[in-house]
Amino acid sequence: EPKLRKMSFTYPKISWFPGHMASAVKQIEQRIKAVDLVLEVRDARLPLSSACSYIEPYLHGKRHLIILNKRVCLPSFFVQCIAIHCSVQDLVDQTDRALWTQHFAKSGTAVEFVDAVRGAHISELMPPALRKRGMLSLESQNDTSRAVLALIVGLPNTGKSSVINAMRARGMSGSAPSAAAAATERRRRSHVAQTGARPGVTRSVRTIQFFKGDPPAFLIDTPGVLTPQLDPEVGLKLALVGSIRDALAPVQPLAAHLLRLMPGTALEQLAARFGVPP
Repeated sequence: EPKLRKMSFTYPKISWFPGHMASAVKQIEQRIKAVDLVLEVRDARLPLSSACSYIEPYLHGKRHLIILNKRVCLPSFFVQCIAIHCSVQDLVDQTDRALWTQHFAKSGTAVEFVDAVRGAHISELMPPALRKRGMLSLESQNDTSRAVLALIVGLPNTGKSSVINAMRARGMSGSAPSAAAAATERRRRSHVAQTGARPGVTRSVRTIQFFKGDPPAFLIDTPGVLTPQLDPEVGLKLALVGSIRDALAPVQPLAAHLLRLMPGTALEQLAARFGVPP
């Protein structure tokens, strides 16, 4: 076994549940009753660990679509060292996407892989596509003149705000962009949800129109929320993808856990780059 994997560490206890998260959970509990669909944004690199477990008790009788975001490639060296098993074009390759889709289908949950930053597959989140898949509530499915109301949730920094901006860019334009410049301009004008590389950017609940068709459609935007008590290993995984503030995750356990997750080929490349024995 490579020496880099033998670094010993103790799983730290990671907890991050500030007041705005507690307030958001209460508002979600109240508003989820009235929505036609729950959109749950997860990180495609962590389809299970980035789940919003706190919403599970409220999903009974609700349409639920998991959006696996961030499917695109990472910077080249990161791909080579950490995701060497994936294709150059996708962080989650086509075979893996099919397997995850089948996995969630077993429990009756629909999945859509998207790249919010580039707008890939965002059309599948528009009301016409959702209605075609039977993803809206029975009221909205049967009454096509009724406005659609969806609730969007996700852990911090899973790209939820980017998904909202991409949905609005597509839904408020009324058609697919005909040119890259036009698409960029529409996105610039439609960035109603603040984005950032750090977790915890969105801190309040609000309603946003994302589709101007007849009928229109609206999203209830919510802050990223973690569970009060995280499983230690899940906490490290979330820290590795930026869903937890850097100050809350000790560097040494984080690095050691990352080394354990790397495939052997990636470890060899990492060791070669920094001139250390694998």
